Amino acid sequence: MSYFILIFAIILLAASALTVWKISSSHRRLAHEIRNSLSLVKASAESLKERLGHSADDTVVRELDMLNRSADKLSALLDSFGGINAETDVSPLLPPRINVPGTGKAVLLIEKDRDLSDYLCTSMEGSFNVYPAYGEPEAKEILDSAAPDLVLCDVDTGSTGLFGFCSKLKSSPETAHLPLVVISDNSGQDARVDALNHGAEAVFSKPFSIAELTGAMRSLLENRDRVKDALSERPAVSADKDFMESLEKIMEAHLSDENLSVDVLAAEACMSSSSLFKKLKALTGMSPGEYITASRMKEAASLMKNTALTIDDISIKVGFRSHSYFSTCFKNRFGMSPKKFRELSGPSAGL
Repeated sequence: MSYFILIFAIILLAASALTVWKISSSHRRLAHEIRNSLSLVKASAESLKERLGHSADDTVVRELDMLNRSADKLSALLDSFGGINAETDVSPLLPPRINVPGTGKAVLLIEKDRDLSDYLCTSMEGSFNVYPAYGEPEAKEILDSAAPDLVLCDVDTGSTGLFGFCSKLKSSPETAHLPLVVISDNSGQDARVDALNHGAEAVFSKPFSIAELTGAMRSLLENRDRVKDALSERPAVSADKDFMESLEKIMEAHLSDENLSVDVLAAEACMSSSSLFKKLKALTGMSPGEYITASRMKEAASLMKNTALTIDDISIKVGFRSHSYFSTCFKNRFGMSPKKFRELSGPSAGL
């Protein structure tokens, strides 16, 4: 009986919140919280019905059905109450979607619901650099330009599109190393197993705790960094040293080539792209793409410290034709802009 009282209390809380929501300027965030509460009510009712099975009497079944109908009515009321429109109804208290780096690790957020995307961006601000995408095309662009450290994807259980994208993400040598966290509106065990089978390291069902989500993301990133550190400190055998030295020579010869790709690097090393990926990951913890960028950044830093070349000339010398993209990569690597780095470390530093 106490179980039903608790569920009814959640419904009453959601109904009360509707009144507050009507006069609140931050109604979009509150609307998301109310939807979470309603989802919890429905999920709890369905879970109880499954656990009781055929042992439930008709009265209990009727009460559970009533809970589901009440939650559906409140959801319908929420949809019509004030006419929320994801494209035009922008809350003045919610900042615009985050598209520029701040501090911390970079996260690619794939979320089709713009309200939820805004909510997640706002909630994770200060913990991660969030790059929001609203579908696969935008996600691919961000993967190419922003070099994220983790992917957070809200999959649509009614479509296999984003699940397919997640599978491609984890099967590509360039992105397979990225931790993948999946959000799903299906809390069933089969759905969670399906997400894990598509490469997810962690799965969260709606409604979820932001604190738990960000904690899991932070833990995945910290564990990945620890593995990198352990691998980079491992003494290399002679063959590994020879391999890395030959790779460094290849990089030196092609450093100013903006078209240097993983395929070119693999061909120069007389290896397949997949073999190069496995070898580099084992020795350095980096993918070939990360290794190329790290080598360019290392040389750029050296040139800034030891030469009077302009920053634009240095960016060209290490294979960047876009000076703004060079600055972004440099800041991601060293935590400061090229200009600030030169002021602190250049030939005239301290003069």
